[in-house]
Order: sequence, then C-alpha cells, then structure tokens
Amino acid sequence: MSSHTTILVFSDWYLPGYKAGGPIRSIANMVARLDLNFSIVTSIFDHDSTKPYPGISTNKWLPGPQNERVMYLSDEQQTARRFRELMNELDYDCIYLNSLFSTKFALKPLMAARRSRMLSKVILAPRGMLKTGALSVKAKKKKTFLKVARLMGLYKGITWHGTNDIEADEIRHHFGDSVKVQVAPNLVVMPAGQNALPKKEVNGLRLVTIARISPEKNILQAIEWVIKAMPNDAQLDWDIFGTEENEAYLGECQRLIATSGLNIKLKGHITPEEIKSTLGKYHVFYLPTLGENYGHAIMEALMHGLPVLISNMTPWKGLKAQEAGWELPLEEESFVPVLREALEMEEEDFIILNKGARSLGATIANRSDDVSANYELFRSVSDVDFDISAS
Repeated sequence: MSSHTTILVFSDWYLPGYKAGGPIRSIANMVARLDLNFSIVTSIFDHDSTKPYPGISTNKWLPGPQNERVMYLSDEQQTARRFRELMNELDYDCIYLNSLFSTKFALKPLMAARRSRMLSKVILAPRGMLKTGALSVKAKKKKTFLKVARLMGLYKGITWHGTNDIEADEIRHHFGDSVKVQVAPNLVVMPAGQNALPKKEVNGLRLVTIARISPEKNILQAIEWVIKAMPNDAQLDWDIFGTEENEAYLGECQRLIATSGLNIKLKGHITPEEIKSTLGKYHVFYLPTLGENYGHAIMEALMHGLPVLISNMTPWKGLKAQEAGWELPLEEESFVPVLREALEMEEEDFIILNKGARSLGATIANRSDDVSANYELFRSVSDVDFDISAS
C-alpha cells in the first residue's frame, strides 16, 4: 500500500465523539486498520450535543489519535465554499462521504465536489440509511428526498460504498442497477485481553443493551418481550445504555419499565473506554433491532465473549450454529421463548456460548479479505496503483 495515498473524509462526527455510535466507529476503525493518509473534516460537537469538545481548536488541521489529521469545523465554516477550498488544498486521491442524508457533511461536500469536477473521486457510504427500518422514520421526508435526488441525478458519477451485498442491493434498488457500487465490509479492532464473565445460575440472567433509545433500535418492543418472558420469580438484571435523544419514545420506555416490576434500568450513554469493563458484567447482549447496516455494538459484544440475542435484520447470521447466540425474526413468539431459555440456562451451556461468541468475534476481526476489500474500495476511484497484496 502506498503511504502517499490520501483520503479526505467528511463526517458529521468523529473522535473523541462517540454518541453517534457506528458511523464514528466505522471511520475510526478504517483509519486504524488501513495504511492510508486520512484527513477527517468534522464538527466540533458530538452527536446531539450543544457543547464543543473541550480543549480542541477549530478550523485548522490537528493531529488525530491514530496518525490521521482532523479539522473540527465551527458551524459558520461548514459551507460548500469552504469544503471546496479544502478539496483543492491537496491533490486527494479520494473524497469519502460518511452519510447519505446529512446536509452539512454529505450534500454540501457533494456539491463542492461537483463544482470542482471531482465526482469521480467521491465515495459515499449510506451507513444503513437505505434500510427499511431507517427509512420508516421520517418516512415522507426521506421518500421525497430520494425521489428528487434520482430526478436530479444528484449522485451521478460517484462510487457507492456498500458494506455488504445486502446494502449493495439496497443502493441499486433506490438508484438503479447501473450505479457503481464497491462492497467492502466494516473493519473492527480486536480488543486486548479477555473479560471474565459473571457466573450463570438457573433463573438468573444479566442482559445488556447498547443502542440509541429510538424506534429504529426497537427498544420499546424489546422491553415488552422481556416482560412477557420473565416469570414472577426471575432474577433479572437488564441495563440499557444509549443516548436518549427521542424524548417521546424515551417516555414510553420509562413508563413501561415503571409498570413492569422488573429490574430494568436506562443507564444513559456509555463512552468507548467504558465498554470493555461494562460488557464484562453481563451474560447476554440483547437487541431486537429493526435493522443494522453492521452493528458495531453487536460485534463488540461478540469480541468480548457475550452471546448475542438479536433480530435477523442485521448481517450477523448463523449465530446458533456457531454457538454464539441467536438471530430471530421480529416476532414475539420467536424472542419470548429464547429469553426464557437464556434465563434457565446453566453455567456449562453458557460457557459454550461464551467461547463461541469470542471465537466468532476474533474470526471476523482478523479476516484479511475484509482489509483487502477496503483497499480495493479506495483503489477503485484512485489514479494510484498500489499493491494490496502486501498489506
């Protein structure tokens, strides 16, 4: 890989931010795993925050935490004109947009690239925003936007980043079979060390969820199914970590928890530094999500040895066969029996799932083909002919 290959990334959020979850981890892991020169242009605010990152200067290049450079732009600097200036600052090999619907960090950079005649260098990652579950939130607005975008040829000439074949098909469904799509899986960084998970006793279960408290993550229904699954004498501890940005939805969850009589707690957001020690306190990761493009929290759980109980609306398949958990249809009759099974599970069976989850996580994290596919993604728009076989 050429160390001179340069990538200019536009993303609403980046490190030290963490509240946006997957989009931040996707870019941070790409930077960590690929031998490329990344320049990240982002906001000075974390997701759903009005306070700027402390101690960070705005509107100039700063060294990032992983040998990249980062520019944290103030609101008044987030303009198409400023983005165009940044694009022409260096002869970048690629311009990478980490969003589909973001006005400031996708649409404005796209317009800037069009004016600079750089569309052939643009890669856009929709980050799961074309999934049915994601499109069902503010559905009318998103449907109208996609229709107008197609009519205007807004994305004509760019390359799309699909993180799996399913997302590639979603892109083609909305923008036509002739669009250029490169499939490159999300990358992950295997954590050092291992957690010693708590002892599992019959009729005792420690569940954990790490996800935004939002309709897309299906938290309300997750609570309903736990209530229906648990007998009166169940020794349940379930902690839900995640940003609480949707006040109306949060209120519904809180009211249901209050009437459940179960030990369910909404714990608020969690920092990346806290994830390892936190996951080590639980038996099973639980998330019947409406859809995930990847699911970094799911992958984190697997790498730390937690079997996962999730919907079948994610890329993670065959979990039961791999003794790493369950992926189930979004139906009460599917989830409730498995929740009871997990509650009644003995220590010996739990240890098998613990080992299976950790093994699957390590296998995925160490797939060299995933790294090669990401290099190929950037080579597909670059004039640089670099050797990915040596990476």
